[in-house]
Amino acid sequence: MEFKRQHKRATVNLKAQYIKKDLPNLSKEITIQDISAGGLCFSGEDAVETQSIVIITLYLKDEDINIKLQGKIMWNRFDNSAGNYLNGLQFTVVDTDDFQSFLSFYCKQILNF
Repeated sequence: MEFKRQHKRATVNLKAQYIKKDLPNLSKEITIQDISAGGLCFSGEDAVETQSIVIITLYLKDEDINIKLQGKIMWNRFDNSAGNYLNGLQFTVVDTDDFQSFLSFYCKQILNF
């Protein structure tokens, strides 16, 4: 069986919001389920259309900062057990201070700090 993931995932439970880049005035509440250096998975009321570009804003309480991450929706599916949708996002902008803050947070999660 072929392994698809490039980066180790860390399970988290982070409240966040997202907007579609083409609809910046429509914010939706989500919960981030897991993170990696290449992307993340979030749950919410909606299945976000694949290939959509979204901006996620999350609060990292350990660093006491809000960060914004941009990515492309790669997949979505309905989670029967939770009654909501899971959406997989691949980061598309990785050269920002916010992304560096996210990577620092991710490394702490992977190393269990």
